Amino acid sequence: MCSYSQVIENRGVKKGIFIYQTLLEMKSIQQIVAETKESADKVKKIAEQYQVEVLE
Repeated sequence: MCSYSQVIENRGVKKGIFIYQTLLEMKSIQQIVAETKESADKVKKIAEQYQVEVLE
C-alpha cells in the first residue's frame, strides 16, 4: 500500500530528475527556469550540486 508521503516524494524525485536532465540539455538558467517552472535559486543549487555549468 502506498502512502501519501511516498507519492509526494516520488513526484519530487521525478521533478529533480527532470531538472537535472534539462540542465544537461540547456545551458541558460533562464531557459531552464522557463522549462521546469522552478526558481533560479533552486536551479543554481542543483547545478552546483551536480557540478553542471550553466550560463547566467
